[in-house]
Amino acid sequence: MSKPQTYTQCKMANTETGGTHVAWIPTKFAQRGRLLIFDTMPDKHIVREVWGSLPAKTVLERERLYLKHREFTDI
Repeated sequence: MSKPQTYTQCKMANTETGGTHVAWIPTKFAQRGRLLIFDTMPDKHIVREVWGSLPAKTVLERERLYLKHREFTDI
């Protein structure tokens, strides 16, 4: 039986602009100092801080709840 996939919350910095953002990424990529290239983003990002991990199912449920909340609160 394979291990359930987990996601880790990380603070990442854009190597071009220096701007930062927080995201949940697969735990196998969540290593401080690691350079990441995303298919959906034009710039490279470096992992600056690594925080807690959660099972993928929990992260996806929280994302859906957040999006549902935003749907009703955004003007």
